[in-house]
Amino acid sequence: MYEKIKLLSQELEKSQQIQVEKNRIENGIDDFHQSVLKGVNLSLDETLLEFYQSLNGCYIKWQHIEKEEKETNEETNLSIAGEIRIASISDLLFPKLKITQQYQDQFLEDEVEDLQNFRVFDNSDDYMRVGFLIEDGIIKSDLYYVLEDAEGFSELPFSFKEYLELMIQYKGMYYWQYAITMDDQDFKAKAANYIKEIFGK
Repeated sequence: MYEKIKLLSQELEKSQQIQVEKNRIENGIDDFHQSVLKGVNLSLDETLLEFYQSLNGCYIKWQHIEKEEKETNEETNLSIAGEIRIASISDLLFPKLKITQQYQDQFLEDEVEDLQNFRVFDNSDDYMRVGFLIEDGIIKSDLYYVLEDAEGFSELPFSFKEYLELMIQYKGMYYWQYAITMDDQDFKAKAANYIKEIFGK
């Protein structure tokens, strides 16, 4: 996965129509990180361990460079930007986001414990938080999300690996997680046109 994220960042950097504001990709975890996991009595399931051995988080942020001389086309020349902000192991173990305080009013009393065990994986969308649940001391790769104005957790309709592929496909465009989860056909069409226009794909 490190190579795929690296290729995406290079693709963004090379585009004359994209300005990259952040581009940080961390190498995979080592024995020290795994010893820290053991020290706090946590482990990753096989899928997550493989991922984090390849990549220990990243932060890529980009925006489209508007061209005044270019005629506006609502279908393809969108004012658009994106962000990929994948949590590091440290973020999973010692989360900086106060998720419990932010969302506890949206959970029943007996569900708040689950919220305390929620770890944000993709921190690029303030409205929709995507992450994992800790179960029996294991951070599992099943993905859940919580919305700013909805009750409780919902499970994403695709696997962890499918999520990563979609993230790369949509270049981390803002709103992609919600749009794909809710099957927003308008977003899909506009995003596909935009990607073709900018990247020729």
